[in-house]
Amino acid sequence: MSRTDFPTLYAGFFPTLQRYLHAFSPLYSEDIAQEAFLKAMEQPDFEALLPPQQKAWLYKTARRLAIDRLRRARREEELLQSMAPPPESTVMDDMKLSFADVARLLPQLSMEQQQAVSLVFLGGLTSAEAGRQLSVPAATIRTRLRAAVIRLRRLLQTEI
Repeated sequence: MSRTDFPTLYAGFFPTLQRYLHAFSPLYSEDIAQEAFLKAMEQPDFEALLPPQQKAWLYKTARRLAIDRLRRARREEELLQSMAPPPESTVMDDMKLSFADVARLLPQLSMEQQQAVSLVFLGGLTSAEAGRQLSVPAATIRTRLRAAVIRLRRLLQTEI
């Protein structure tokens, strides 16, 4: 594309293209529109297209770029979610234990398990925060919680 035609094309199509892209990605609409124009500059035969064809090419390219960005963001979010540790409170929630059950059965756990359950389940701390308080790694707290869950399940089953 010749440098003399580009400013006219940019001024004519950029504002409406950006508004169109705003529906796909409000945060990145300007970036995607600029990327579409860069791709147009790289196309050797883009200059030979008529203005309506140029507009159609820009919109189609920008739409594809927006969809690619949305897919990439979704994949990144899914990856981050899969890597995130499960919230500690769900461990006890999955067991359907009441606060009263945990408090009643707490003395039957080991001292380390009692501390972990007290800080995380009853106290609302994360495993990292509980680990800092007890000077142990967060993974150790999670291991103690898991052992406590298994022990509490057994204790509840024997009561039934």
